[in-house]
Amino acid sequence: MSQSYRKWNAEEDKMRGLIPDGQYHAMIEAIEVKNTRGGLDKQGKPKPIYPMVVLDLIVVDMSGRDRKLKDWVMLDGDMSWKFRHLCYACGLSEQYDNDTVTMNMLPGKKPVVDLRIKDGKDENNNPVKRNNVMDYIAPENGVTNDFHDDDISF
Repeated sequence: MSQSYRKWNAEEDKMRGLIPDGQYHAMIEAIEVKNTRGGLDKQGKPKPIYPMVVLDLIVVDMSGRDRKLKDWVMLDGDMSWKFRHLCYACGLSEQYDNDTVTMNMLPGKKPVVDLRIKDGKDENNNPVKRNNVMDYIAPENGVTNDFHDDDISF
């Protein structure tokens, strides 16, 4: 007699461990300022090198579990709009508008993140699915953040 077990198909296996698309409460655990890699674009022209921040996020999934994610937010260039959204979602709109945001203001902030599952490549260039932060949601968009620390002190 064979042992019973849960059978997974290939698609279920690829989706294992991912947070479904949606908006989730998060906390910025750490931040690092870096530059983009540069390199060559599809036409063989050099890509500009831009400053960016690398965020270590703790996202609360649909089961209330803390999950770690990274996000890369440009500080210059076409994608730098995301930094404005990040600042507004963290309650730093006045500092952003007055050019007084410093990166040490971000750790500990609790934005709402808009997550999507996207196709990507692993370190061996194999196709994988990953959670990506598509945007940060500002409180005035009707989303509140009830992120709380569930560590109970005894």
